[in-house]
Amino acid sequence: MPRIVREPPAKLALLKALKQPIYDTEVQDQAAGATARLTFFTRPEGQADAAGVAKTRFETNLATSGQLPKPKYLDLYGFRIRIFNRGAAAPVAWADYYAMLFRARFEFRVGDVTVLEIPFDEIPQGVGFSGFNSLDASAAPTDRTEMSRGVPSVYEVFDITVRRLPQRISHGEQIQALIEWHGGAPVLTIGVSIAVRVGLIGVLYPEIG
Repeated sequence: MPRIVREPPAKLALLKALKQPIYDTEVQDQAAGATARLTFFTRPEGQADAAGVAKTRFETNLATSGQLPKPKYLDLYGFRIRIFNRGAAAPVAWADYYAMLFRARFEFRVGDVTVLEIPFDEIPQGVGFSGFNSLDASAAPTDRTEMSRGVPSVYEVFDITVRRLPQRISHGEQIQALIEWHGGAPVLTIGVSIAVRVGLIGVLYPEIG
């Protein structure tokens, strides 16, 4: 009579839901030469950006080029972007800000599927200074603003859900975002380095235990 061998059940992964965006940053550097296209989520932490500067966790929290590492997956609800001055602790000048928006389109792909294609300036920034403050106790209140598309609020997101359902991205699927300027590379002020951060806003499921 053949012996029956009972294999132990496979260990099931425990997943924890985290409200954690996946983000990546690329730069238009006037000194290095502006380009007509920026590609995101292809250069993880430690690799150099378009200006030759190694990315830190401030620029990206992507550990693997173009994909989520196993066993993570992401329920994607929308997008948020940020344009900021990487070369100085100062707001982006009006002329440079609008140069970054002029005739630019945004595209996000999962594998061969284009999930979103839209004019770049329609994605909200969702962050920025608003209101009044003063530099010292005796100074008159001064308006301190930073340019932002939409209300400067962390709740500002370009929503891509369908019937409130997110777009699920599994580990191993190739992801890529790009911004393309159809009027040619943006013309920026001499010496500036303008960074763009793309945030994938959603719920991340890493394995625990």
